Amino acid sequence: MNLKKHYLITMIAILILFFSIFSILTKLFLNKGFLSIEKKYKDTQINIIQTLLENEKYSLSNIVLENSYWNEIYNAVENKNIDWINNNLVYYFSSQYDYDFIKILDKDKTPIINYSKYDIDLNINKIDIINSTFKNSQQYTDLVNIDSNFYIISSSPIFDGLGNKAPSGYMIIADRIDTSKLENLIKKIYNFESLTFLSNKNIYFNIKYSTYIPLKNNNNETLGFIKIIPKKDNIKDYFYKIHIIFLIIFFIMLLIFIYFMNRIFETINSKIKSTVHQIDLISKGNYNIKLNSNTNIEEFDMLSNSVNNLSKTIKEKIDENNKNYIEIIEAIMVSLEVKDSYTVGHSHRVANYSKKIAKKLNLKNIREIEVAALIHDIGKLGIPESILNKPERLTDDEFDIIKTHPEKGYKILEKISYMDNIKHIVRFHHERIDGKGYPLGFKGNDIPLESKIIAVADAFDAMTSDRCYRSKFNIDQAVDILNENKGSQFDPTIVDCFIEVLNEDMEFKKSFAL
Repeated sequence: MNLKKHYLITMIAILILFFSIFSILTKLFLNKGFLSIEKKYKDTQINIIQTLLENEKYSLSNIVLENSYWNEIYNAVENKNIDWINNNLVYYFSSQYDYDFIKILDKDKTPIINYSKYDIDLNINKIDIINSTFKNSQQYTDLVNIDSNFYIISSSPIFDGLGNKAPSGYMIIADRIDTSKLENLIKKIYNFESLTFLSNKNIYFNIKYSTYIPLKNNNNETLGFIKIIPKKDNIKDYFYKIHIIFLIIFFIMLLIFIYFMNRIFETINSKIKSTVHQIDLISKGNYNIKLNSNTNIEEFDMLSNSVNNLSKTIKEKIDENNKNYIEIIEAIMVSLEVKDSYTVGHSHRVANYSKKIAKKLNLKNIREIEVAALIHDIGKLGIPESILNKPERLTDDEFDIIKTHPEKGYKILEKISYMDNIKHIVRFHHERIDGKGYPLGFKGNDIPLESKIIAVADAFDAMTSDRCYRSKFNIDQAVDILNENKGSQFDPTIVDCFIEVLNEDMEFKKSFAL
């Protein structure tokens, strides 16, 4: 065997070995990253849908609660005025909200009205929340499985306007959650091929091709599942396509390398090392890495373009997840703004102020603080509109109800994994440095720094905004109040930082005065 042939065979063997290792390492790096991203993507969609269902429960619960304390309804039920109930209460629930089941009982639990869009076998004695309402004279709302159909049911006693009298009867409202309703809720944020409701009986899980979202009641009991089959353009499919491209490129480069071996061996060796290093960086999350696709070596240009497209695909999926995440947050805040007129614009201003304070403090989690500030009042979804929009000052009892909104916000965000830090920031944004805040009375360094930032931004916007019972303060007055309450209500460092931001950014300062 002559030296040239030996060299050729050796180089071919080395090339085959190297690219085999290259292919295996690439598959290992990318497969791990893809599986992680795909899992997070599925978890995100599960959290989104569960959040939407929770919002539906909150909405029905609030509507039933608002109509449970009403003198006209109380008297109509007590006097069994069926015409009035049909023409007003039943008409309101069925036309305004399209609820599927409305049952009104007198105080002896005898049915007065029984409206239903479907043939529902609603045995009230077998539904726990209804029995709890009868027993405790309180409102309860939960998800219930009736004949393999899923309903959000809310039951409540019917009280007079002040709640001073014994209930004159009971109100039971049910909203059926079917495929069409759920598809309307999620079609803008989730790319799916089919959606099916499944009961616990005879269920067969195909985890590889489907996503199963558990439907749970208040006792955390699984009543059934939502089965979603995603469209075929998922992340795993991209991985297999890219991997096939790598294999094709391998064979093309093998032939070209044999032909040009004596001329480009060193160049190829150098480029391969650089490519492996950059793919390693991409696999670790640096998706902004771009390989040079103008090397005048066709095979490496193809490889570079493939890797760049792969990096771009991953980044697009991450950006899509982030976009869906922001859209959900904005949708939640829109629903709150519709309910509470004061909240319109308030959350975005507080988020803007908090972001500037965080930047001034050189914090790393600026985006997290901005999102927490944007949804800091999300707990007000659980506060009656009659209190939120009351035109005069609140009573002590009403203010006590308002003070529950940080804890309610924490409960809303508690089951969303990517809100793990944000839920704590939201929970403590009304705590005070001196420990006289709420909900837990934390003080000093026990309060998260992010919550202290939002507390200053929230208070400043409240003072510089018109309220129904007072006119807004000017900037100087608001700054004086912040300074007066340093060390008691507010963190002195954050107050000083915010004042510096005001003084340094005159355009920012002018915007508050408008």
